Amino acid sequence: MEQHSKEIGFRLDRQGEDFDTVGSVATNVADGFTMIAVGDLMLSRPLTKFQHPGFDDIVKILRNADVTFGNMESLIFDIRSFKGSPQVEHGGCYFVSQPELGPDLKAMGFNLVSRATNHTLDWG
Repeated sequence: MEQHSKEIGFRLDRQGEDFDTVGSVATNVADGFTMIAVGDLMLSRPLTKFQHPGFDDIVKILRNADVTFGNMESLIFDIRSFKGSPQVEHGGCYFVSQPELGPDLKAMGFNLVSRATNHTLDWG
């Protein structure tokens, strides 16, 4: 029996047949690269202004990677000038971060964040 995905209509038992296994394995970076991935970034304000024990050691690790990735759970905007209304998906949590957090994450070494979360459409 064939398995079909009802959402997009392709055969599940044949997915990946067109995947270039030779090219994907052969692709490399001449001298290599490093990547650090952390979990959810659930921050509302910048952190680099404050002194936390061990924080500088963590930031050093984040900055030394070629790619530093985190999952940005919050939206970054100035709540003081926001004219809309919150539109939380599941009710109860309205994450919002100060505009200064973006440059602060960059200063900590983050150069890639995911915005594909259940909070993407919060705040309209």
